[in-house]
Amino acid sequence: MAITDILKQKNITLYLEELGLSTIEINLYVTLLETGPINVRELAKLVQIKRTTAYFYIDGLIKKGLVKNAERLIYPQEPSESIQRLVDNKIKLANKIQTSFPDIVDMINDLHYPKNVSGVAEIKHYYGKNNVKNIYLDLLSAKNIRGITNISEFLDIFPDTFQVVDEAVQKDKQKTFFELVDDSPKTHQALQKSLETTNNRYQCKYFPEGMSISSSVVTIYDGKVSIVNTRNTISGVILQSNILYDNFKQLFDLIWNNISIH
Repeated sequence: MAITDILKQKNITLYLEELGLSTIEINLYVTLLETGPINVRELAKLVQIKRTTAYFYIDGLIKKGLVKNAERLIYPQEPSESIQRLVDNKIKLANKIQTSFPDIVDMINDLHYPKNVSGVAEIKHYYGKNNVKNIYLDLLSAKNIRGITNISEFLDIFPDTFQVVDEAVQKDKQKTFFELVDDSPKTHQALQKSLETTNNRYQCKYFPEGMSISSSVVTIYDGKVSIVNTRNTISGVILQSNILYDNFKQLFDLIWNNISIH
């Protein structure tokens, strides 16, 4: 295969990933574009997967409107029309998430914290730069961490944050860190090393353009939610509540699953 063809196929693959297609779906679809109408058995053989597996993913491609089947053959829909529909759906979903996010952030800041199974949520307050660092010592002991972070703002106060996080993730091979971050040149530069050295155990996704959060960092881990503010007075709080943790975790996962990874 010529280098230009390889580059084209790579660009197609990356674009289809952005639209939410899995690796197997992409392999099936791209192969189908090359072969034209074909039966499932032959297509599965070309992609080197089981026929039953091929049927499962082809059903997904049919539901996405990329593939049709007739007379025991499957074939691709007109790409310009079918892919445009996926793009339109992605834009609608992104707009919906962007519209809802400011209200969700307001809820984070204005919550009357619920009770957990043992009573009122335990709340610990931290004031000043040195005390707020204790929040990070606490969260980095967790195995699974989720964060919502304005990195470009946060690094002005805590410039060594990524070094500490990277060392913790590299040291503990069971630790994972998923983070929603601001989309800025400063953030891209700061993240580059983390994404290269942590073997996918640190992953990030960017807020939609123009989005920001009023708190610098919100972190969800080990039955706790921590919030750190670096504007004006540096302060933070750790809220320990199973109910609060579960609610924030579900909210984070909902947003994460509907934003493309970078």
